[in-house]
Amino acid sequence: MSSELNYLLTLEVPEKLELIGVLWDSIDESSHPVSMPDSLVAELDRRKAAAEQDPSRLIPWETVRQRLGLGNG
Repeated sequence: MSSELNYLLTLEVPEKLELIGVLWDSIDESSHPVSMPDSLVAELDRRKAAAEQDPSRLIPWETVRQRLGLGNG
């Protein structure tokens, strides 16, 4: 394993989560299409419908980041 990967493994959880977000956001969907199993598509559709049915249960992204210790951004 490279020294860079070893370093990343030493990061605290909030730092790892921030890195995951940065990496995820760096993926260009148009040039790297991702296929999803039908079961995942169905689950995402179910969650979307539940969110639309009861928006009061949604948590703003800023709140999630603060709870994870990532601050705003």
